Amino acid sequence: MPESDKSHKHVLFVMSIKYALSFSYTARIYSALISVVVTPLYLDRVGVEGFGLMGFFLMLQGWIAIIDAGISGSLSRQISITKSNKEIFVKFLKQFYLVVIFFICIAFLFIVFGYLSKHYIAVSWLNSQLDLDVLETSVFAMLITLAIRYLCGPFQSGLVGLEKHGVLSVYSVIFATIKFPLGLFVLDYYNNSLTNYFIYQGCVSFLELFVVILLFVNSSRKVISFDSVSSG
Repeated sequence: MPESDKSHKHVLFVMSIKYALSFSYTARIYSALISVVVTPLYLDRVGVEGFGLMGFFLMLQGWIAIIDAGISGSLSRQISITKSNKEIFVKFLKQFYLVVIFFICIAFLFIVFGYLSKHYIAVSWLNSQLDLDVLETSVFAMLITLAIRYLCGPFQSGLVGLEKHGVLSVYSVIFATIKFPLGLFVLDYYNNSLTNYFIYQGCVSFLELFVVILLFVNSSRKVISFDSVSSG
């Protein structure tokens, strides 16, 4: 290979890394800032008791990383390794979807746990003066939301393995906007109803899962098609 071609490829590689990093950091900074900016607005609408319930919801999201146990990271590495070979990549995709089935089973158990334990959590875990029905419905909606977001993990990691950092950054910015600033409009529309707010977050999680699956499937097909064209 001519030296000029090697140099050109090196420049393109460096540029792609800079592009991915800039998009990724911008998305992370935006997501962090937007949650901080809207915090006083949420507190003003729902009060200390309601905001405490939202804080409980944020705390529960830490469960996702615990339940994941590093599986999503392993999937990301394997996809990154196998994507350069169509046959190996297709074989790994079959294993990938078996892992997704495992995630679906865990998510289902999580939802069942939420349904059976919502009263216990509302009474024993939450020291709140809010109405018990509001607490129970909110807790159940929270756990459904967390279960669905848990399912997003493998597909997000898959996109990382496929080096779709720009797509993931746009995805993160859009859904951070839907979750936080638009959540304020939901509170305003439903007279600061916490129940409707958490149901809204559950609906957003379903949309998030649908979009990330679509992105992953589309990106995977492109990798396979590109490899087939290259081989031909």
